[in-house]
Amino acid sequence: MKNIEQQKEDTLIKKVSPPYLSATKIEELMRLVANRNLTNVSADIFETYGFNASDAILAVTTLRFLGVIDNNGKATDLMSKLRLTGETGKKELEKIVRSSYKKIFDATDAPQNLPADELVNEMLVQYSNISQNVAKSASRAFLKFCVLAGLKEESAVVTRKRSPKTEHKTQSITSNKPKKTRNPQKELEGRDFDFHIPVVENKMYIEIPESIYKLSFLDDKLHNDLRMLVKEAREFADKHIPKEKTEDEGADNGG
Repeated sequence: MKNIEQQKEDTLIKKVSPPYLSATKIEELMRLVANRNLTNVSADIFETYGFNASDAILAVTTLRFLGVIDNNGKATDLMSKLRLTGETGKKELEKIVRSSYKKIFDATDAPQNLPADELVNEMLVQYSNISQNVAKSASRAFLKFCVLAGLKEESAVVTRKRSPKTEHKTQSITSNKPKKTRNPQKELEGRDFDFHIPVVENKMYIEIPESIYKLSFLDDKLHNDLRMLVKEAREFADKHIPKEKTEDEGADNGG
């Protein structure tokens, strides 16, 4: 029979990115898990408790990332650890957080104390399939778990601040009826929920709906199809997009 650590390792196999549920929803999720004896978990359960459809899926993928449910939504032995209270509960959660975010903790000492931009960069390095926007949200989620696990003070966590909308100058009135011309650039603005998979940095990426990305955690075939798409895109880039020379290479060539 597998021990707890082996079971946890099994649940990590299919992980492709860290969770990026909001800090508020993480608190709700952890309270719900602590106060309910959940044995089989699905997005429907969280919708019942007031999560919207998008957050409900993220809640499931978050629990999978933590290793407290397996790929089929069945609770592992670690689920009971999240119901513990006090210092004992914090210590158990710390173990889960350190294990789940092993890449981050292995890459740097005390990642919870990194400056915000450095933590985002570390997320991008360790989880290369995520975009910068997702990395920012994932960093905030990571810090929230560190707070809950007693690894960081609550006051040290910066809450998300939405940037002000770009102000557009009003055009001079030339007629009584406003022109309704199509503006492709404008249509691209505000699409915060698209998921970008980098293929060649600053040159080529794949953009997919966030709903598809989230479902890939729950659907093995979709997950494999997405991986194949990324692989083929990178092969295409290797053939047709020239790589930029580094400064050292330029110096070696006399440039």
